[in-house]
This record gives sequence, C-alpha cells and structure tokens, in this order.
Amino acid sequence: MIKEAYGDAAASRSTEFEWHKLFREGRDLVEDDHCVDRPSTSRTDDYVAKVKALLNSDRRLPIRLVSDILGMSYGNVQRIITEDLGMRKICAKLVPKVLSEDQMATGDRRGGHLQRGPSPPGTICATQIQSSD
Repeated sequence: MIKEAYGDAAASRSTEFEWHKLFREGRDLVEDDHCVDRPSTSRTDDYVAKVKALLNSDRRLPIRLVSDILGMSYGNVQRIITEDLGMRKICAKLVPKVLSEDQMATGDRRGGHLQRGPSPPGTICATQIQSSD
C-alpha cells in the first residue's frame, strides 16, 4: 500500500517492520537516534605536531617512512600533510602551499628553491650548470 502511494521513495518492507516494532515498544520520536561515531585517533593535534616536527627536520622524508615511524596509515599522514599542514610536494620536498610575502621577497622557500623571475647575480641554477661529459 505504501509502495503504491510513494513508489521508489517508500521505505522497504523490512524497515517498516522495524519502525512498527519500535513504536509498539513505546518510541514516540520519528528522528533518528544519535549515532556514536568512532573517535579520530590519528588526526589529533598531537599527531599533527609529530608529523610537522618530522617534516621540519627533513622535508625529503617520504610519506611512507613518516607513516612507518609514527605507526599511522599512509592516508592519514597524507591528509595531515595536505589538509592540516597545508603542504604539497615540489621537487621531492614538502613545502607550504602558500608562501608569505617575506618568503617570496627574500627567496626563502624552505626546501622548494623555486624562484620567480631571473636569478640574482652570483647564483647558480640548474640551467646554468654545464656537464663535462
């Protein structure tokens, strides 16, 4: 009868029986019960600080090694790096996504070594090095 009236939007027959049982036992609310979610154990502030400390000591650490050191999953470490710390990978180094104006002005890339515009006089870039082979 309900299926005829509502079509595909109707609840299944087993769901109807479950609701009938709950209301017969005295339930009077139609809202869902609050579900207790599993607490996050690996994206806490403590783990974010540990990942940050490891990356500050060596920005070339691969995500797999960081996850092995901390005993976390690869995906959680990757999420902490990209979402919580706002870093991304450039030339095998993890650097902040957004540089401050001071960092851009002084050329401080904290591991990125990417420069905008021409290099200052006296600096050697990869394009200026010639091989003797």
